[in-house]
Amino acid sequence: MLILLPPSEAKARATSGDPYDLACAPKHLRPVIRKVRTSLIRLCRRQPKTARHVLKLGARGADLITLNAHLDTEPSAPSAQVYTGVLFEHLQVSTMSPHAQQWAADNLAISSALFGLVRLTDQIPAYRLSAGTSLPGLEPLPKLWQPALQKHLLTDVDAPLIVDLRSGPYAALWRPTADNAQRVVVGKVWQAGVDGQVQATSHANKAVKGRLVRDLAHARVDAAEPPDLAAALTDLGWSVRLHGQQLDIFWDHTASAA
Repeated sequence: MLILLPPSEAKARATSGDPYDLACAPKHLRPVIRKVRTSLIRLCRRQPKTARHVLKLGARGADLITLNAHLDTEPSAPSAQVYTGVLFEHLQVSTMSPHAQQWAADNLAISSALFGLVRLTDQIPAYRLSAGTSLPGLEPLPKLWQPALQKHLLTDVDAPLIVDLRSGPYAALWRPTADNAQRVVVGKVWQAGVDGQVQATSHANKAVKGRLVRDLAHARVDAAEPPDLAAALTDLGWSVRLHGQQLDIFWDHTASAA
């Protein structure tokens, strides 16, 4: 099983370590990583004012532009330490048991506008680039990434089930085709209201996903098909409903999953 997670805008810079090594990336992702990273470094080095607009940074974005401008020398750290947003605060990889940490390393991948997909143990630098960014001189990121990620997931990833928990902009970087659509299930978080109605939730979405994946890690769930995953989550106390290739996850802020 492979679970695709969104990244976080918040990232922690490594204080030591070697720069990113492109040779360690999956072979089908390397050409796009090289192209995107080169474009991002060039933009931030040569046109910092334009970079602030392109990257949608405010007046305090100078440090992030400087960070991007030196991605070729910036120290790297495991991605589990670099991403520090809400989802990762609730996933809490560092406090997992050793067995759960190994499960997470084997079964989780983080979507990235710069690196395509990264595993928790992959060494990456902190950076600033969102999936919806249009870098000057490059095709849109989804158009660049879709063929490369398709090849990677078809040829390099031996997982009978792919669980897609990515957010909208990152889901656009890779969409399943007829070759692998049947092994993909998309997770969507809903909030249960007091009147029994449900609605899409935004403010708790990432936290719920982090806690759900943490539960799967500690249970070391190995699901080969969507019904297996739904059954495992039900056993773990989650309220879910599977219909087709979508897994609805119902969050009740008054319950223990909140």
